[in-house]
Amino acid sequence: METPIDKRAYTISVHLDKRRIKKNCKYPVTLRLYVNEPAKKRKYYPTKFEFTENEFYNIWISKKVREQYRSIKIELQELENFAYEVADKITPFNIPDFERMILRNSADLDNIYFEYEKTIKKFKDQEKISTA
Repeated sequence: METPIDKRAYTISVHLDKRRIKKNCKYPVTLRLYVNEPAKKRKYYPTKFEFTENEFYNIWISKKVREQYRSIKIELQELENFAYEVADKITPFNIPDFERMILRNSADLDNIYFEYEKTIKKFKDQEKISTA
């Protein structure tokens, strides 16, 4: 069993996974969990998104996002925020609990997307939509 990890001894980020390219010449976008303690570990969790390097730069890295990419950037931000919310609920933080809460069923990797859609709906219902 893994040793529990103190809060915020981890970082979660949206990541263009250039380790493999898909047939459509795009790379999958993953959530990257980087854990500092007790041993440095990186884990990648799939999302529904895939982009070319240029698209990813224009959507995620660029300071001024074009209108056509704004909704996608908001979706990615919400996904990252959701992962942080899940991770913050785990005290002390540990990877197996995080995976269980994010994926719920290892055979169904779309659960991240389901939870993310649920969170978006909640914010839309509360009229709390913004780019910040």
